[in-house]
Amino acid sequence: MKLKKSDDERWMGLLRRISVFFGRDIASGETAERLRQLYPGTDSNHLIRDYYKRKTDYIKKIALILLILFILLIVSELNKPKRLEGNRLIRNGYGEGEYRIELTASGEGLGQEEFEIEVREQSPGSAQLKSDMDLVYERLKEIIIGDNIATDHIVSDLNLPSELNEYPFVLEWESENPLIIRDNGKINKEYLIEEPQNINLYLRICYEEEIGNYTIPLVLYPPEADPEDVRRIIEGSISDEDPEDDILLPESVGETLLIWKEKRGSVLFVYPIAAILILVAVWIGKDEDVISDLKKRNEALTEEYMEFVIGLQLLLSSGTTLRGAILQLGGDYKRKREKGGSRKYVYEEMLPCIRKLQEGMGEVACYEYFASRCNIPIYRKLMGILIQNLTKGNSGLIESLNGEIRDTFDRRKNEVKRIGEEASVKLLLPMMMLLVMVMVIIMIPAFMSFG
Repeated sequence: MKLKKSDDERWMGLLRRISVFFGRDIASGETAERLRQLYPGTDSNHLIRDYYKRKTDYIKKIALILLILFILLIVSELNKPKRLEGNRLIRNGYGEGEYRIELTASGEGLGQEEFEIEVREQSPGSAQLKSDMDLVYERLKEIIIGDNIATDHIVSDLNLPSELNEYPFVLEWESENPLIIRDNGKINKEYLIEEPQNINLYLRICYEEEIGNYTIPLVLYPPEADPEDVRRIIEGSISDEDPEDDILLPESVGETLLIWKEKRGSVLFVYPIAAILILVAVWIGKDEDVISDLKKRNEALTEEYMEFVIGLQLLLSSGTTLRGAILQLGGDYKRKREKGGSRKYVYEEMLPCIRKLQEGMGEVACYEYFASRCNIPIYRKLMGILIQNLTKGNSGLIESLNGEIRDTFDRRKNEVKRIGEEASVKLLLPMMMLLVMVMVIIMIPAFMSFG
């Protein structure tokens, strides 16, 4: 009779098949071993199942976000206006602006060539052009005054733009009296008199062959104060392209027909690859988190080593047997944890060993089991000392533990010294930078004084 598999068993089976596909075995891999060391006393199957379930849920969320972004990217590409129909480029309407387009032309025996073409917008009608020029003229009367109050009260430089962003016009300025008002809007204050002066400013609004002439009357007053000189010249360019409705591209070169295609970005092809790489990086990164946690666990075990050895030495010195000392240390820690005490890895690793000791496992096997769980050289050495004294007698155990305490203290001193030396080396670069800054501060005034 076949038993029905539980959901947990089916989940573990799925994870195992995925891991085998990637060349890894979940239950026996390095990540599983790290999890067992990080969470001692917890069922290994539960640990592995819970870790990979959380990891898979995390990957699912990222995959969903990447999928949504990919869909938005596709929609954006589909909504782009179609500008190329066969060998005809469609112009934007008047006021919609020009655009640049990348095209590829290919033909039999010609290979594939790339072209970048600038397509101007459609030319407006005469009535529309005159209306827009009048609107620009009215706007410019407000723009050119700059920091002045109005055109009938000019005391500082004018702001004469060469174009307006909203309109495809080129603006040309000419002063009635260039000695007082230059064509760039600068006012020559040397020629100003105490009485107001009437000067006309001539404006030409140019669009291809069409030109609109306008006059802006100004009244100049002596300046009340010297304003800051402001330069606002916007450079523009005019394409000499034939302003027909559409641009006809050549259909052939000699007897070879040309096939025109708009050059699209490769982002649609790169995106899925990038998304897969991101998911793989996140999957691997979660394993790196486990490695980082394991490193912190090993560092904590190393820091807790002296406290553990001192506690063991004190109990043995008071006449407690080695087995009794181990049981008492584990029992004290368990009671402290129940009252909200802090977690210590060395005692967390000891509790499963104590349970096995109480269930009948031999002391030698139990200490070997503890050393393998900690998996750190100093704990292997300590357990070796305990096992050696069990087999040969406890006469020198206290002295061995005292020696181990001294060695641990020396190791800590050396470690602190090493960290201090590394910190001093890291400070060399900032100190050199400060030295360079001080030298610059001293040398620049010296050179300036020589000059």
